[in-house]
Amino acid sequence: MESQSMFLSQLKVIKSRFENIARVSKNYDYSDFDLRSEVSSVMMLAKSAISRITGPESNFAIQANSYEHIATEGLRLVRVIGVLDALLFEIEHDWHSLNEIIHAELFADFLEMASHLQENGYKDAAAVIAGSTLETHLRKLCQKHSLAITYQNAKGETKNKMGEGMNEDLAKASVYQPSMKKLITGYLSIRNDAAHGNYEKYDLMMVRGMILGIESFLVSNPA
Repeated sequence: MESQSMFLSQLKVIKSRFENIARVSKNYDYSDFDLRSEVSSVMMLAKSAISRITGPESNFAIQANSYEHIATEGLRLVRVIGVLDALLFEIEHDWHSLNEIIHAELFADFLEMASHLQENGYKDAAAVIAGSTLETHLRKLCQKHSLAITYQNAKGETKNKMGEGMNEDLAKASVYQPSMKKLITGYLSIRNDAAHGNYEKYDLMMVRGMILGIESFLVSNPA
């Protein structure tokens, strides 16, 4: 399909620009001064392409726009690229019609998408999507139990808590047991390794266990 080829080309160019940022950056969050304009540019292009291809109300677009709580733009970009990777996978494998991509009928939610990616060998995109889903759920759990989702740094600035900080608070509040806290720490660690390019620190089966564990956690701890 001609449109699929065009979409693939657009997405791959954006992915290539992100990979160049990752290659030359000296900072784990891509906050190098001379890369800031490129990070912003790639972010805008990625979000625009995802929304244009799948529609602004699609699961892909909603997920790509769900990371505004992350303070550092470079780390937000990593999550958006994870969504872009998932979209690339669907288009590359020529699902039955572009309409199925737009409406994400093959995936009831992002964990199912992550599972599908993992089963097809795309462990890195799967880990980012599953881990992001977990962090979003932790934030909702904190709000449900009236726990803070922000903190004041040494400069007095208000920052959003990251996954492990919320995990610590939820366990202290006895929302779930310490054993579950340890499992969540492990899942977040895999997600962070995937987001920061430490792909050798985990394998396909670890990501599969992560997805199954997160699925169970969401059912046992509804928000």
